[in-house]
Amino acid sequence: MRRLRDIGKPWPWLLLSLIPIVGAIWLIVLFCQPSVAL
Repeated sequence: MRRLRDIGKPWPWLLLSLIPIVGAIWLIVLFCQPSVAL
């Protein structure tokens, strides 16, 4: 399971996930991208 902080995006972008429609689309886009190793 991929965590939101493992995607390498700044945390303000994660606030978009709080908006129902935009957040759902944004999460789909993020989960389709490769993860970043910490």
